[in-house]
Amino acid sequence: MTQERLYRYLRGESTAAERQEIMQWINASAANMQVYRTMRSVYDTLLCGEADLHLAHVSPAQSRSNILSASSSRFVRRFVGSSVAAVAACAAVFCGVYFGTAHTGSLLSSSNQIDCITTPVGQRTELKLADGTRVWLSSNSTLRLPSDGSQRSVNLSGEAFFAVAKDPGHPFVVNLNGRSVTVYGTRFNVSAYPGHDVMDVQLYEGSVSVTDSASVRTFLLHPGEQFVADASGMSVTTFDRGGNSPLWIQGIHTFRNKSIPEILTAMSHVYNFNLRIDSRQLSSQRVTCKFHEADGMDNMIQSLNDIHPFTYHWNPDTRTLQVK
Repeated sequence: MTQERLYRYLRGESTAAERQEIMQWINASAANMQVYRTMRSVYDTLLCGEADLHLAHVSPAQSRSNILSASSSRFVRRFVGSSVAAVAACAAVFCGVYFGTAHTGSLLSSSNQIDCITTPVGQRTELKLADGTRVWLSSNSTLRLPSDGSQRSVNLSGEAFFAVAKDPGHPFVVNLNGRSVTVYGTRFNVSAYPGHDVMDVQLYEGSVSVTDSASVRTFLLHPGEQFVADASGMSVTTFDRGGNSPLWIQGIHTFRNKSIPEILTAMSHVYNFNLRIDSRQLSSQRVTCKFHEADGMDNMIQSLNDIHPFTYHWNPDTRTLQVK
């Protein structure tokens, strides 16, 4: 079994036949299982950055046991240095990233700060930036940082929860596609996945301003308020905080009075599948529900189907869910 085939499997790019063959190979012997686990661990904590990148100790994940420390980061750099060909495709796709496991924790910048941090599908990453700001990066999301670490400014694609360190003289800015969120010290959630026509900012503590570059409009939020931009325009509404942070950082996804297509669209980012809705009737059905991410996609779909039955077809080769 080649490394490239295993990395394709880890990236979710294998066909159904290839996945079955690889699973048979993994289960064929303890040695094969150990090779797979090692590669999985490396993939989950792959560093493609500067040689002198400084990392703080990373605490164990709640649902996994990987620990990345200064010594293990040297192991990863040695692995990358000795197996460049095997990981080149991964580095190209994820543009020089830190792969963290669920709820792992602490990334410190140096003079050669990481440019791009991407969380793999189905995982969550907790980071601590150079200024003390903490960031929880959701599944299939990317955070870009200034190359020299001189500014409190990041670019986000996907979803993240921020607990921004206070520094009144230097506002923290989250740049999105055509919009920016400016804060001075607060806790807020941002969801802005590419290809998704809805983005929102939910404020838990403090205050933030959201600026839309196209209309040159700025919206000031107070705790318990959210900014929403969709096909119908931009608005500020209230939301139920239910605490000082969203539950998704614990792997729990909650929905209140949402349509089934809205829920499936949100969960498609978590489980990395394509969605095709052929039923207009589903849009009129409002649902309140909660899912534990670890229970898997099948459980999520079946739970929705139990609430309001619908017909669907799953194509494993294209990872497409068609709802009829």
